[in-house]
Amino acid sequence: MLFVCCADALQAGAQQFEMNATRLKRKYWWQNLKVLLECWLLYNSMFVALSFVAWGYLASFCLCFHLFYLLCLSFIM
Repeated sequence: MLFVCCADALQAGAQQFEMNATRLKRKYWWQNLKVLLECWLLYNSMFVALSFVAWGYLASFCLCFHLFYLLCLSFIM
């Protein structure tokens, strides 16, 4: 009878651990995604700003439009 109680307690602890691990995994996955998106936005903002400086307004506008078009296509596919 003692082994059955210990086994039940161990099973309950394992289930609780699994639920907590899944919750933490999801939390850090979302946090990682947010950080990656922020880095992507920062990188692209710097790229656009440098393209405005390096090539002038018209060339960077065309480049930004082209990049935006490619970005939209990549999300659609």
